[in-house]
Amino acid sequence: MNTTTATIRTMIVDDEVLARQNVEALLQSDPDIVIVAQSNNGAHALEAIKQHQPDLLFLDVQMTGMTGFEVLAKLPATMIPQVVFVTAYDHFALQAFEVQAVDYLLKPFNRARFAEALARAKGAVRSQDKRDFSKRLDEVMSALQKLQAAASKFADARAANETDLSGTARAALSIAARTADMVASVPEFTNRMSSMTGKALRIDRARLISSGTGAPSTVPSRAAFPSACVRTGFA
Repeated sequence: MNTTTATIRTMIVDDEVLARQNVEALLQSDPDIVIVAQSNNGAHALEAIKQHQPDLLFLDVQMTGMTGFEVLAKLPATMIPQVVFVTAYDHFALQAFEVQAVDYLLKPFNRARFAEALARAKGAVRSQDKRDFSKRLDEVMSALQKLQAAASKFADARAANETDLSGTARAALSIAARTADMVASVPEFTNRMSSMTGKALRIDRARLISSGTGAPSTVPSRAAFPSACVRTGFA
């Protein structure tokens, strides 16, 4: 298996059995692809996409009960994967472009044309992964800045011998908890990016925040923060 590329979760939707089998056979030769589900109608496809959340979707246009375009329209924007339309009708090409499909495969197609579409789709998935990773890191860094500000405020209040620190402490701990949740979700992205690049992406999470419950002393001191940051880099 090619370890320099993340596995791409792929789904096939077509109401024709032979059409699904043809796409499946062509995909099975690619080590970067894992087929997570297949559907023979739009309603089932809609539920399967929500359940499996594929990265890539090979989607028929004309199906019983619901068209491929209607399937996409019913999905939340965040759940729409990269799409390659596979259809026998050429007059849907403009509409496919409007929904930002990666490619439009017109049946019947040959192996070379399919390989071209697949290569384009894989490139689109990887680009989206990088954008998602960058966005998540931005969110974590923003949360860390808020946590640092809250901890600094608490330290200043304690230094001024304020009698009631409970409100400041609770605010700082609340921000710390939200930051911890964000940081906990980062490995999913770092693992994917590491497998994509073939290099290890290091994130030091151990010193991001202090753990504990209830007491103001569990909030990191101001002195703890110079090293309490996300360090990223490629080995």
